[in-house]
Amino acid sequence: GGASATENEIAHFPSPATDIPGVPEFKAPVQPPFPFPVQLPTPAPSMGYATGSGTYVQRIDYTNDTATAPARGPLSATASYHSAVSSKTHGYTFGGPPGPGNSLIQRIDYSNDTATAPTVANLAQPVYRTYSGMGNKTYGYQSGGQRPSTTGTSNIDRIEYASDTSTGLQKGNLASSRYLQTAVGNLSYGYVCGGSPPFQNNSLVQRVDYGNDTATATPKGPL
Repeated sequence: GGASATENEIAHFPSPATDIPGVPEFKAPVQPPFPFPVQLPTPAPSMGYATGSGTYVQRIDYTNDTATAPARGPLSATASYHSAVSSKTHGYTFGGPPGPGNSLIQRIDYSNDTATAPTVANLAQPVYRTYSGMGNKTYGYQSGGQRPSTTGTSNIDRIEYASDTSTGLQKGNLASSRYLQTAVGNLSYGYVCGGSPPFQNNSLVQRVDYGNDTATATPKGPL
């Protein structure tokens, strides 16, 4: 699984419109009192993290991406065949390892990434053989995978970053069950790509609407 933070906030300054004497209709862009010192958004860490197989955590530095990724972490529990997602400050692993699967959610703290990543919560059901973590600034989603049988599932679980010790909630479903699939997304949609069954690769793309995440994902694409 992999995780990386993104930052999309913009600093806004108060700018009450006040006429300047002698210059009718002129509006200065920022009026006194000036809001200094200005608190700008905290920049996202310029790092990416790879997790598993096992309890391994490795960190990639985007500003020096030809260097060997150092070991961080580790995870508190073995994870493999699992997905991952990221908030601005933490990375989360969902489920794994192979076999009957499990429901563990483990959290990596980007500000203290040499510490052991604790298990903070559980998914609604065990899951493994999935690489489809996706999300926006508020929620992280895990879709599909195998749980707990050997067949694929269409279930989508959601965690809330602000309440990440709570059990994940089951939300909508994929249009078609998938495992060994991947996912990507923007702030509005998540896209679940490819995967199995029936024991073969396929090109199906399914779109999850974060603004209506109880609805069934819409087939898009294909690849």
